[in-house]
Amino acid sequence: MDTVFVNIAELKFWRSSQGFKSARQVDAVLHRQGISLCYRSVEQRNKAGQEKRIRADHASIISEFLHIPQNTIFSSVPVKAPSNEGSICSWTSSMLYLTLADLRRLSDLHDDIEQSAQSLRRLKGNTPHTAALRAAILCDMQERKSLYKQERKKVERYISEIDDEYIQRIIRLRFLDGLSWCNVAAQCYACKETVQAKAFQYIYARCGRCYGTASKKRGLNNATDV
Repeated sequence: MDTVFVNIAELKFWRSSQGFKSARQVDAVLHRQGISLCYRSVEQRNKAGQEKRIRADHASIISEFLHIPQNTIFSSVPVKAPSNEGSICSWTSSMLYLTLADLRRLSDLHDDIEQSAQSLRRLKGNTPHTAALRAAILCDMQERKSLYKQERKKVERYISEIDDEYIQRIIRLRFLDGLSWCNVAAQCYACKETVQAKAFQYIYARCGRCYGTASKKRGLNNATDV
């Protein structure tokens, strides 16, 4: 894989001028094209003659700047690949990205299905009205069950791609098994705040930069999930 050295500040300016929404989109396409972006600091000598590293986002351009066609087609969910030494970002399109709202959707669907089942049990009699209502509820349940199966597969895949077994267990118990945060904490021998913090930190780190501000609006910065 070819390595291209760029300056972060210049990259941000160029990316914005070209209409790209995030650095992850750029990195995902480049990775598929066999190019890895490498952000490095520039070394300067201070008065004592010792080398002093300057932060990459304040450094000047190290080498020739990268040019990407505006009509480049991006994957909708670019994914992080194993990072290379000296590289901040390298992404592929094989890994799944879900926001906190996406993960919560599974339990929401489960609750909706349970609520519909309770409504069916409360319906009595065989009048035309109850028959029509029962048919409508059953149709809605079937649609939600089908959607639930699809969402469950996504969450299962998302969890299977978590390297840290402890975080994987936390997210599985909460978002796949549907346990409350208190019960998750008890299962993991930790306090509620600890397991919440670890889960939210991982979810944000994995997809926050991909979705940007929109992900925060969808619940990533909401620590009141119970």
